Amino acid sequence: MQFSPCFLNKLLLATSIILVSITTQANQADPASVAAPDTATINQASVAAINETESFSIATPVLIPLFASNSQIDATRSRQRQMMANVQAINTTQAEETVDVTEIDRMLSYLIEKAGHYPPRFSDREERSIAIAELKQLITKIDQHAVHPNASFDVLMRAIQLNQIGRNLDLGVSTAIKAGVYMRRAIALNPNDATANYWYGTMLVEGGGMKEGIPYLNRAIGLGEIKAHLILAQAYLHLERRDFALKALQNHYDANPDQREWTTQIIEKVRAGKSLIWAD
Repeated sequence: MQFSPCFLNKLLLATSIILVSITTQANQADPASVAAPDTATINQASVAAINETESFSIATPVLIPLFASNSQIDATRSRQRQMMANVQAINTTQAEETVDVTEIDRMLSYLIEKAGHYPPRFSDREERSIAIAELKQLITKIDQHAVHPNASFDVLMRAIQLNQIGRNLDLGVSTAIKAGVYMRRAIALNPNDATANYWYGTMLVEGGGMKEGIPYLNRAIGLGEIKAHLILAQAYLHLERRDFALKALQNHYDANPDQREWTTQIIEKVRAGKSLIWAD
């Protein structure tokens, strides 16, 4: 059955708003205000430019835990006892198990560059088709671990990113729903993780929930995730707050010296009326 982009976005927004409500009630501290861009101290370290050749040259295996630790599960239960009522205690054997995600991490760098935001940016149909085939295999591989009720934060974050990219590549509404479910569980395990808040904010904004996503992006920025300035700018453009969007882009310019030429071009295009940062 084929679903229209409009239907998918509406469904994702409805799902995302429910997740926002659940997560906001659970967290001890409310996200930053939506009214204005975050002014927290920004991590000034530059974001390294993605090099497609180097992204495939990881020398050693990347091993991550399959399961969350007992302390993480206990903390999560105290924050969201009702949501996590069905999570069973982890035994010592589970907590020590690991999974090799070297291949997933190799491909993630490439896939995030090409399809981490909508619309995707492939050079041609053949490149897109190859990427989709690889992505489907990676989603199948990570989902078998992420569906476990005690899946670790590291497993969930990779499942979130792969399924969100699947949503951007039109692999079906199920990828958007899975990304949202995994995100709720990841935020419950680690509500103050910068990357988790960045991806949650990104999912909400690109699913149509601009106002719902902005607090998570502001929190991510406050936690040092400087990539969040760009998607924050996109959210404000959708809300027709071009002044706030330009401020977010200026913050991205200041925090990313290696991207200043590109950012300057985007700022000029936004001033001239551009509304989609990642579109040509």
